Amino acid sequence: MNLSFCRVCKGDKYVIHSKSISLPIHIWPLEGSDGHILEDALTCICKECGHVQLQTLDEAFIASLYAKGSFVEDNLGMKKERLEILEKIMGDNLFTNKRVLDIGGGHNPFVELIPESETWIVDIDVDDKSQKCADNVLEGWFEDVDLPKDYFDVITSFHTIEHLSAPADVVQKVAEIIKPGGIVIIEVPNLSGIIDSIPYYAIFHQHINLFTPVTMDCLFNRYGFIRKKLIRSDSVILVAYEKGKDSYGIPSHYSESVNLISRLRERLTRISTQLERCINKWDSKRLGFYGAGGSTTLFLANFPQLSEQIEICFDQDRKKHGRFIPGTKIQVYSPDDINAAPLDILLFINTSLYESLSPNISKDCFNLEQLWKV
Repeated sequence: MNLSFCRVCKGDKYVIHSKSISLPIHIWPLEGSDGHILEDALTCICKECGHVQLQTLDEAFIASLYAKGSFVEDNLGMKKERLEILEKIMGDNLFTNKRVLDIGGGHNPFVELIPESETWIVDIDVDDKSQKCADNVLEGWFEDVDLPKDYFDVITSFHTIEHLSAPADVVQKVAEIIKPGGIVIIEVPNLSGIIDSIPYYAIFHQHINLFTPVTMDCLFNRYGFIRKKLIRSDSVILVAYEKGKDSYGIPSHYSESVNLISRLRERLTRISTQLERCINKWDSKRLGFYGAGGSTTLFLANFPQLSEQIEICFDQDRKKHGRFIPGTKIQVYSPDDINAAPLDILLFINTSLYESLSPNISKDCFNLEQLWKV
């Protein structure tokens, strides 16, 4: 379906800039090699505010994106690092003796790190760990749950609103339940940073909102928030907003967004051209791939000419072993099997993994990341 309305400003004027053909709707390894669902993704740009987003997706399709073994990473080290950064930048008392609400923390609860505060979690699904670590837990869509008005001191949401079909409604409700002067901490992928670092990971069905710092500001300004601090702006946006008294006008960033998506397409085309040269050079070599996460799936989906040449994939995560890369017939094995596998070249798309692992591998290794880190 085409876009019904902009998810930030709710305008109905937009352009379809480009189409990503036949992307797998699941990006983590699947149990079988057949029946993988592929759908096109339309990149739409709002002409009124410049927000970049995918086409309208119905609720059943959105629900299907998180089935069949979707993975939620519970990375305690990452959460601790995030907390340290926030307290360093925003003050040690940011979360101390406060009423704190975590939107979308049902499987990876940030609030477990702040037991000295009154903590709340709202998510459509909440696991046992999250049920136990928060004072109040509500299951359901955030827009629908009953929450007290002008109540919360701090509201957090980490890597959630890029998935939501109505982020404007979410922020509008946040404005109603947070105290005047309250702080909202938001972290989402940063489209501009991803284009620079991992362009093949920019567009996929789970991320239906593709934010930049300025379009994120547009969303929050509309409901009376002002940016207090842009804490991080690389491959992610980590930003703090403060609740003010008035709403603010939304300027258009349409031209900037058009240029941004055009740059993404140019980068992908350039990588594809360089990749073709490599494939021609490798000729009849037998190729393997290291890594079986979402990055691998999206890399192979964007460059299917390589996908056709890959015979086997390796990943250290045992939950992935025996499964298949979505959209392919490439099966995942343990790294212990690399040296015995009938391969000539093992490919990497991560420089740090390449540098740490390749010296101990008997196969020729090639770092594909050098094709775009130039």
